[in-house]
Amino acid sequence: MNLLEVGIPTVPLRGMVVYPNIVIHLDIGRDKSIKAVEAAMNEDRILAVVTQKDDAVDAPTVHDLAQMGTLVKIKQMLRLPGGIVRVLVEGITRIRLMNITSMDPYYIGDYERVASEFEDDVELEAYRRLVQAKFGEWAEEAKSVTDEGVTRVMELRNPCELADQVAFLLPINNLKRQELLEELSVARRLNMIVGILNMELQISDLEKFHQ
Repeated sequence: MNLLEVGIPTVPLRGMVVYPNIVIHLDIGRDKSIKAVEAAMNEDRILAVVTQKDDAVDAPTVHDLAQMGTLVKIKQMLRLPGGIVRVLVEGITRIRLMNITSMDPYYIGDYERVASEFEDDVELEAYRRLVQAKFGEWAEEAKSVTDEGVTRVMELRNPCELADQVAFLLPINNLKRQELLEELSVARRLNMIVGILNMELQISDLEKFHQ
């Protein structure tokens, strides 16, 4: 049985998806979300982040949130001018939203930890090498990833971490990002990423041809 996480302060995200094994800054502006961050800081710094289906909804209910989110650990919190709170978080694991148990004074949710599915080792190793090769080609063309970021990706040996790291760096829309978060099969996730990288490389070739 998957481990349950009950009574977790929750932040609905607009316009972004957070993955496990990723360290990222979040700028929090909504009052309830700031209160959720403060509650987490007063306890064990554990927070749930779940992407909204529609960014325009200001007070989302459980039906406005994606089924899958990420459990994160707050590493740092900083108050900015204008009432914004900036938090540095590190993704821990995928979580499935079971229920939002409170929306006042901040969102509190119950979640189930969800493990990625590792299939055939040989297939995963082949996908890992293919993703890294394609990523290297794309990074060289795009020039949008730092040398440090490229090196970090190339040194990864865990195919699950590789999939999440590359998904985070790719120039894809939120729907596709959420789709990659919700795909539990590591092999299928890597296959999806290969497809995205191939498309980006084809676009780059076409742009060069028409210059």
